[in-house]
Amino acid sequence: MSIKPAAAHPEQLRASDVVVITHAAYTSAKKTLSGFSADRWHNLTHWQGGRRLLTIVDEALANVVEHSQLKLDELSRTIGHITQEMRLSHPIEVEALETLRESMLSHAAANDGFGLGTALAWEAGSSPANADLTALRADMRNLRYDKINGKDDENERQRLAQRFDKTLASAEALLDQYAFMTLQGVQHSLNSSALTVPLELPGPVVLDATAGVDLMYDLMEDRADIIPTPKGVRDYSNVTLHVARTERIGKS
Repeated sequence: MSIKPAAAHPEQLRASDVVVITHAAYTSAKKTLSGFSADRWHNLTHWQGGRRLLTIVDEALANVVEHSQLKLDELSRTIGHITQEMRLSHPIEVEALETLRESMLSHAAANDGFGLGTALAWEAGSSPANADLTALRADMRNLRYDKINGKDDENERQRLAQRFDKTLASAEALLDQYAFMTLQGVQHSLNSSALTVPLELPGPVVLDATAGVDLMYDLMEDRADIIPTPKGVRDYSNVTLHVARTERIGKS
């Protein structure tokens, strides 16, 4: 017999001094620090006794900086696939996306007019709109994009669903962060970046066995305290190594 765990309510989060969440929940909340869903992050990092004092990130900081890029043509294509039913169900989200598109068109025109390759679109907290796109993204992932294109191909449906979902994820992140417009060739795009582990996060502990040889932690200087790995934690005495030798592996 399996018991499905119940979702934690904000009141429970505020009353608990310890919260255990998945990495996906952490990154999802972190992407909305200043915008529409800022409460997500506050509920995870604060409780009724104040700020939580310890956060364990159970993996290496391979991507310490997350980059977001949104191409104007991709945003227009994604908006074009939003059905009338979805527009009625998610009016705030659709309006935010269309506002974002109009803003990108305006900045693109300015870039073209002044011959700029890169220009600041807005600072953090000053985006033209804010919206939580979670529900809209869930609905759009279920669209039969292959049928729309006259095909009956599940792989094609999944490929397009992932493509448009990535566009929506980038749009939500860019509306929540600072953003700058760039022009590469004839392609206009909106760009931003954010730290995977924000600087204001209290007491982050990263369980990274390779920290001692990772240059990234050296670049953090006094912000990172590397604990030496105890001897004997990795024992390969029971490993059998099988070696196969052959010729012409790979391109050469």
